[in-house]
Amino acid sequence: MLVLSILSLRAIIKNNKLIKVNLEQPVTELRATLKKELEQAGWRVNRSNAIFLTAHKERRWTIGSKIAILFKNDEAHINVQNMYGSGYFPFSFGRNKRITDAISKLIKSGETSGLLNQLL
Repeated sequence: MLVLSILSLRAIIKNNKLIKVNLEQPVTELRATLKKELEQAGWRVNRSNAIFLTAHKERRWTIGSKIAILFKNDEAHINVQNMYGSGYFPFSFGRNKRITDAISKLIKSGETSGLLNQLL
């Protein structure tokens, strides 16, 4: 029981981490690109302004995801978390890392290659 508690705590701490990515293009262009790519991949963009972009993707039979991207001083900070109904599910089985990596790649390259559509 103690081992399970420690693993759960580790997963929660890991999920609440912000991934930092240096920006290669202006925030306004990047935000528009991210919004377009997320919407094409089936995400619902909740907010998009000069400071942050938030979106979520609900799933009918599996666990959904929510994402926050903060823009500050030529950097983007990305956080992806699982969403289960109105609650929180601490285990992503690698999906959050794949989403974070895809968004990081999009931010670094600026190319809209449809990578998000394939992954998400």
